Amino acid sequence: MIDHYKIKKSNLAFLGLVSFYLFGFFFNIRGDYLSGDEMGFLSSFSDRGAEHEFDWRYFFWIQYLSVTTGIHTSLPLIINLLLMIISLRILILKGIFSYWIPIAILLTPTVFYFFNSYLRDSVFMIFSCMLLGFFAHKETINIRQLIAICFGVALIGLLRPFYGLIFASCILFSHQFFRRQFTYILFSILASFVTAVVLIAFNHESYIMYLDFFESGHLRERWEVGVMSIPLDSFTPEFAARNFLLSPLFFWIVPGTGFGARYDLFIYVENIFIALMSVLAVKRLDIRRLRDDRAYRIALLGFMFSLFMAAATTTHQDSYRYRLIFIPFLTYIAFAKRSSWVRQVSTSTILHSLQVQKPVKSKITSSHF
Repeated sequence: MIDHYKIKKSNLAFLGLVSFYLFGFFFNIRGDYLSGDEMGFLSSFSDRGAEHEFDWRYFFWIQYLSVTTGIHTSLPLIINLLLMIISLRILILKGIFSYWIPIAILLTPTVFYFFNSYLRDSVFMIFSCMLLGFFAHKETINIRQLIAICFGVALIGLLRPFYGLIFASCILFSHQFFRRQFTYILFSILASFVTAVVLIAFNHESYIMYLDFFESGHLRERWEVGVMSIPLDSFTPEFAARNFLLSPLFFWIVPGTGFGARYDLFIYVENIFIALMSVLAVKRLDIRRLRDDRAYRIALLGFMFSLFMAAATTTHQDSYRYRLIFIPFLTYIAFAKRSSWVRQVSTSTILHSLQVQKPVKSKITSSHF
């Protein structure tokens, strides 16, 4: 039964949150500072003398910003905020989250900062929430939803190929076909991560490949490598392997910004929140949920893939925005209400014990994906 009082409180809370964000948009609470990437997107990278160089990872985002900021400089920010609110409201109305959890997420300093920016990372976070909303309380989706998800994954892949691969893998390996092998898939991802650490430490070619990844344009004249900020001249195979192994810790619990005590205080508070979520996520791990909760399987896969994103992060400051895509996955593991999947497990168990098989109706719009 719908609790109208809770919905009313939720609506008021979201109204206050939207007002807070809009105040930040229109009164430029963030200030006039723009990152190098933001200036590049808004100027088609003419500030770097690369306006005539075509890169499809940036082309569509540059065109989108050109159209929307031409109407109003805050329009792309407003669109991102509305899409995020809609995605979170779906998760609330489906009974996945209490209303205060999405609000707490949106009030974290880095989320608020990047939703006030022209970077692409807020879009990736929105799609993570949408994906969880699509698959919450269901194993399969209809044709329209499948087309929409495929379009979204393709778009994400254009903007950042590695993220497109992550989303595609989450959708594929969370399918009910892989339910019995799912724990093996998770262990395989973890084993691949550990294997990469060993190869970097003891195989020279693997070490050179990892070093070249940073040196081939990712450092941008920086002299410290990885989330551990190891000096480039000290980035030996031993330190490279150590950076790869410990990068998830520095990725999720990010060191101070270096921009001053006021900024660092916000980051430390957020780190405490992330750490508490991580502890709660570990505490609430339950293998039974893998059977009937596809969104839970997606969240676990997404979180496991964050290990490799952490290892590929150039500097620890980049962790602030690169982890945005994974925050919804961690939030789902930690806070998704158990009642939504306990009912499903109970129903499936009863039907199985009675050996009742429901007749399947053929529909043109149905899909078993």
